[in-house]
Amino acid sequence: MDQSIIQSLFDENVKLPPDDSVYQDLMRRNDFLTIGATVYSLLKKHNKLHLTPEFFQNKLKEIYTDTFYKNIFIKNQTKQLLNEFENQRIEVIPLKGPLFTEKYFGDIGARFSSDIDLLIRKKDLDKAAACIRKLGFSNEKIEVPSHFNRGFYKELPDSPCPLAVELHWNLVDEHTSNINLEVIWKDSEAYQSRYTYVKELSDYHTFYMIVLHGWRHNLDSLKYDFDIIQMITVLSNSLVFERLIADAEIQLTKRRLIRTLSILYKRYPFLTSVKTFPNLIHKKAAAIPEEKTFKRYAAFLDYQFLSYDSFGHRMRELKLWFFPSKKEISFLLGRKSGSSLFDNYVILYKKRLFTILKVFWP
Repeated sequence: MDQSIIQSLFDENVKLPPDDSVYQDLMRRNDFLTIGATVYSLLKKHNKLHLTPEFFQNKLKEIYTDTFYKNIFIKNQTKQLLNEFENQRIEVIPLKGPLFTEKYFGDIGARFSSDIDLLIRKKDLDKAAACIRKLGFSNEKIEVPSHFNRGFYKELPDSPCPLAVELHWNLVDEHTSNINLEVIWKDSEAYQSRYTYVKELSDYHTFYMIVLHGWRHNLDSLKYDFDIIQMITVLSNSLVFERLIADAEIQLTKRRLIRTLSILYKRYPFLTSVKTFPNLIHKKAAAIPEEKTFKRYAAFLDYQFLSYDSFGHRMRELKLWFFPSKKEISFLLGRKSGSSLFDNYVILYKKRLFTILKVFWP
């Protein structure tokens, strides 16, 4: 994909590519529906939307309008939840979602949101879950031991998709990190003047969270790229990478942060002119080729097993990948799970073997 169109979204001085095929290629991406609103908002911000082909403008406007109204609804639902947490005196921090979009993109319609993510203290999990259920959320997802969240759903009238809420008690798996949550809570501030128990992350920890979120999804959508690039752009003067990496080394997330940021800086060289990243790594495994090749699979293995600071954590992930627990495998297979644990292992290994074969014989 032509990277100049990405740079032009974040730098008002960079001209848009003139070739219509660039916009057609972008529209053919699997993640276009989740990034269209961001593309529209950034083009409007820099007064460039009218410089794109009309077919591109029309589709972007359609996606943006849909995202805008959905985010208004999700924001309203989030506020109801936050008010209930405040009433019950349960500390909570909203993560990502429309509140993040408004603060860092300056436009509630600028970023696709599909659910509500809330950070709580682990000791408050049961009380927080009661608040969620009180507002009509139920049907909990399978709780997987290696995960650090609990999910709930609420059916919506005239909608095929329920609204999901996830309660998080960490930013990444606590079995593969040593994140000091107390520092994060201490650095947070009250969200708006009328709240005491509803907090918001500091800019520093919001960036930390967004990078880890991008790593968790292996940057498999431009949505995660845009989140991180936007935050680097907005926080360029106050963001101190040296502090981030020093803290990450103590908290055993250093490899994850360096890998993720290195991939982005290699994909988008213009980022260096915004903010230099001193820990950039140049090994080939840091890149993720877009095409399905052996290099792409090697990059996935690097992500899956070598992203951890501790040898023990790498071995743990290797064991979980080959021998997931009963709950893990049920979560991975979903409706395709078999009638017994043995059947599930067979289904899972066939699925993974098929994925590998597709790399060599696409």
